[in-house]
Amino acid sequence: MKFTQISAGLSFSLALGADGNTYAWGYSPDGQVGNGTNADSLLPVVVSSEGVEFTQVSAGATAALALDSDGNAYAWGKNDAGQLGDGTTTDRFTPVRVNTGGVTFTQINSAASISLGLTSEGNIYAWGKSSTGIPTDSPSRSKQMSSMKRSVRLAVVQRSVRAASFMIGGITPRERRGRLLSPV
Repeated sequence: MKFTQISAGLSFSLALGADGNTYAWGYSPDGQVGNGTNADSLLPVVVSSEGVEFTQVSAGATAALALDSDGNAYAWGKNDAGQLGDGTTTDRFTPVRVNTGGVTFTQINSAASISLGLTSEGNIYAWGKSSTGIPTDSPSRSKQMSSMKRSVRLAVVQRSVRAASFMIGGITPRERRGRLLSPV
């Protein structure tokens, strides 16, 4: 088996196979392996993507993100903070499409209870729970930005989607504690 991309999470790993399949292995109590079960796997198993071919994968602490060739994001695994972006906090054992309201991404990244997507325009969308404690269950915007449609503007501290620290532009620390609104 040849792999074209790999990503290591906290206790599971993902890989894109040269055969077009996505593979996962490791600890899977919340469906991180993505094959429809919560069974751990010592060897790579095919992620149940139902005909969707992924072009990028990102393994986070307890959830996985993937991107298809059209820029649609998919997620699976633990969803206690809404990091799967499907509008729920239900764990998913197979990939579900992230509810983006039509926004597509060129890059995705999964971290500890937060997921990020980068658009071709350079905008970063976030969902889940960030290090500042902002919960949301789909790619969202803040209450302060309610006049903007389907937009989260984040200022990236280290000019990288892979940066661990993000600051919400124009929002005070007190407002950061509030719940974000759904984009749709």
